[in-house]
Amino acid sequence: GVLAAGQPQAEIYFKIHEKGLFKVKEVTQNGIFEYTPPQPVLAADLSLGVNWRWESKNKKIKDQGVVKAKERIKVPAGSFETICILSKGVDAAGNAYTDKAWYAKNVGLVKEEFNTGKEKMVQELVKYQVNQK
Repeated sequence: GVLAAGQPQAEIYFKIHEKGLFKVKEVTQNGIFEYTPPQPVLAADLSLGVNWRWESKNKKIKDQGVVKAKERIKVPAGSFETICILSKGVDAAGNAYTDKAWYAKNVGLVKEEFNTGKEKMVQELVKYQVNQK
């Protein structure tokens, strides 16, 4: 989920299958949003330049993503080898956005910069724990 001042603001549900990682549902104080069809977040092939397009069933929300770079980044939780995904699109309210997200293997999302032109949100991983069997 997404945290603001320590309080969860959204619960986001994902599904993994052979084509990659997909966003399927978001639960916020405004209600539940189902991603129909599921929205690609990461492709199974993370080679530089691999890209994808997505459009909601009602054609209002559009998104296109590309594997932009492989880079080492530092966040409060540490330093990570990541892949950077650049997404651009239009949200349900018709606002254009860009989203840069950095993912580390076996960790997940470590940093994200979301920008609508009106507002910019930056998230960074502060800590994480790997469960041992």
